Amino acid sequence: MQQCLDILDVLNEGTLLKLTETMKKNNKSCFEMSENVNFLVKQGLIESKIIQKRRKAYAITQLGMTVLEGIKDLKKPLSKMSEKGFKAENQKTTFVLIPNSIVNVNT
Repeated sequence: MQQCLDILDVLNEGTLLKLTETMKKNNKSCFEMSENVNFLVKQGLIESKIIQKRRKAYAITQLGMTVLEGIKDLKKPLSKMSEKGFKAENQKTTFVLIPNSIVNVNT
């Protein structure tokens, strides 16, 4: 999950990047990046574009930007809680991604 967020973060900088450039910025292997990039494309969070003689480059989609911002917003209160020493023991929370919303399902 974190690797996918890292890819979205890099692509959110507004640049169109080839897989090798994305690998270098995230310090990941080609195999790791390929799996994560394919997952993100299938989810509609990034898109591939053909550049320079059939080479692929990737860009974040509007949905990808929305998901990235939503996750960053969720992390803010959590980081404040951890700074204050908050510890939730035996508490499980499940988030389900549904288009245009995030649903919190407590288990």
